[in-house]
Amino acid sequence: MTPGVNAIAGCTRAPPSCIACIIPRSCINPVNQDLQMKFGDEVSRQLLMKWDSSIAPVILKLAEQTSTTAIRELFMEFNENKDSSSYDCLGMYALLICVFMLPTHARSKGMRKQSLNMLIDFRPIGTVLEKYLTQDRPNRQPYLLCLGTRSAPTQFFIIGDRQAIKCEDNIVAAVDKLFKLHFVFNLQYAAELKLFYNFIETFVFKLSPLGQLPNKLVEIVAAIESCSSS
Repeated sequence: MTPGVNAIAGCTRAPPSCIACIIPRSCINPVNQDLQMKFGDEVSRQLLMKWDSSIAPVILKLAEQTSTTAIRELFMEFNENKDSSSYDCLGMYALLICVFMLPTHARSKGMRKQSLNMLIDFRPIGTVLEKYLTQDRPNRQPYLLCLGTRSAPTQFFIIGDRQAIKCEDNIVAAVDKLFKLHFVFNLQYAAELKLFYNFIETFVFKLSPLGQLPNKLVEIVAAIESCSSS
């Protein structure tokens, strides 16, 4: 069995400097199997099953009602692209808005953008991966590289330790694999994304008890549960 949840239960999350030794390239694919072995197939598919159908629509509804400029701008961008784009924008924009709604630090526009950059870096189609991987970035934890734009992505990669691991060409599936990579290998979440990842871990996958949640997270969870029960 590959190193996984059973091997790391009870351990503190590994610091960023341990990424290279914890995530060999050959161990990326089994992360889903490790989660299945520990928690079952249904649990391992929660993000893929729930995001587009029951979570994303609520996130977008909350975005429509907010007065926060950065979130409103993303919501308007979604509306502009949802009919004209050949790509299903729902999952993409809901994830981006969710990151903006759950900032770990101060809620300035600059800090929200920084949080987003810790999750996903958008680069033009044709970007040379070998050259990209030599560039210095602030990310010390694995993150996603998307070739294309928010409304027209073409490829997704997980980037870690200057390696690129190709993901499915779907943002929800890519985030699913990225989260599982963090969880199975017990990696610390990037500080800017801690609240976002906690939402995925505790509410979507239910891998940890909800405990005492920040107010914004309580609002999102309550809205989703209300829509699900109505």
